[in-house]
Amino acid sequence: MFGKRLKELRQQKQINTTDIAKELGIHQTSLSYFENREPESIDLYLHFLAQRGIDLNEAFLSGAENIAKYLKKKRQESKIKWQEITQSIGINQSSLSYLENREDTFFINYLKLLVQKGVNLNDVFA
Repeated sequence: MFGKRLKELRQQKQINTTDIAKELGIHQTSLSYFENREPESIDLYLHFLAQRGIDLNEAFLSGAENIAKYLKKKRQESKIKWQEITQSIGINQSSLSYLENREDTFFINYLKLLVQKGVNLNDVFA
């Protein structure tokens, strides 16, 4: 669902996986995985935040050293309680804590690069 939409928008912007993989220092098959996998907790989390009005593009263009912690701060500023998220996306508090406090992953860096190249994440996850 989200991966398919990411792929469509990436292709609309004429961004090829070879260049993205090279920029991220990962294999092209990793990108294929991101675009073809079933939604994971990070996808559902981003979807939840986008539906609640948190601008994902702003987060990924913010220059923040850690996107997960930046999104957590935005969630807290928006007065969204952790219980709302865990109940909505079906994860427990420790899983949410992991999502909001971990270091940026290849997937997060992939999303950051797509935003820098003009892909609107709000169109993907909202």
